[in-house]
Amino acid sequence: MGSMIDDLMGHLKGTGGVGEIAENLGVGSDKVTSMLGSVLPAVLGGLAGNAATHKGAESLREAVISKHDGSILDSVGGLLGNIDLDDGGKILGHVFGGKQDAVSETLAVKSDAQPGVVQKLMAMVAPMVMGWLGKQVLSGKLNADDLGSLLGKEKKKAVKKDSDLGDLLGSGGGLGGLLGSVLGGATDGEDDGFGLDDVVDMASGNKGGLLGTLGKLFGRK
Repeated sequence: MGSMIDDLMGHLKGTGGVGEIAENLGVGSDKVTSMLGSVLPAVLGGLAGNAATHKGAESLREAVISKHDGSILDSVGGLLGNIDLDDGGKILGHVFGGKQDAVSETLAVKSDAQPGVVQKLMAMVAPMVMGWLGKQVLSGKLNADDLGSLLGKEKKKAVKKDSDLGDLLGSGGGLGGLLGSVLGGATDGEDDGFGLDDVVDMASGNKGGLLGTLGKLFGRK
């Protein structure tokens, strides 16, 4: 079995999905491919964080079994006609605890794209990621712990293939200290320094906050 990211990228390219997405978003295919390189790992990282506990993994397993059997990936052509963007938004809400705006701001800086475009792409991608997981769960009869382990392995594969993703997924320094805080879910209410609330506050504040900080990380003014 290939990695989730490789499988989904191959599927999107092979079915003409990249071009279809590009036309829908009003950007070039190369830009879509570049954004997918950040969006797919981010959604993967969010799901891996959610499935890090047995309770979280069980909830995710129930979700993929009940609604995401992977059939969305079986269609060739007309990909977007089979994607429910409202469902994608709901998935992102569960994955990122309602902090998807902060995530899209972060990924927009990395991809040099508009946050709204990135967030729409995230809503398109989320059902596909869930569909991929659904295929693995149903074909392999995976239980909740198996699913949590699978996501952990997928995250490691992504980081091993591209060391920069260690930062994106919170497995390294730099950007991981920011996006990793978002992917880590809700805080426990204690003041533990720079965390999720700080990221969200900066994302919703002036441009000198989150965007300014991340711009420095990527060498932008």
